[in-house]
Amino acid sequence: MKTTPPFGHPSTEGNCLTCGREITRDEIGLSKKLINRGTAEFKCTACLSAYYRVSEERLRELVAQYRAQGCTLFE
Repeated sequence: MKTTPPFGHPSTEGNCLTCGREITRDEIGLSKKLINRGTAEFKCTACLSAYYRVSEERLRELVAQYRAQGCTLFE
C-alpha cells in the first residue's frame, strides 16, 4: 500500500494504533473528529483512509474544511 508523507505538525501523543507510525497533531484531531472526541487511541491518515475507504487526499480536504470552520481540534 502506497502512503503519502504525514501532514501537520509532529505530535508527542504517540503512534498510530494500527500501523505504529508516529502521528501528527492533524491526525490526532482527525481521529477525534471521525472516531470519538474523547479517544486516546489515534490512527494515521493512511489507516483512517483504509478504515473509512476514502482517499488520503479527501481526509486532508476534510482537515482544511474543519480548520476553516474554526474547529478547535485543528488549531
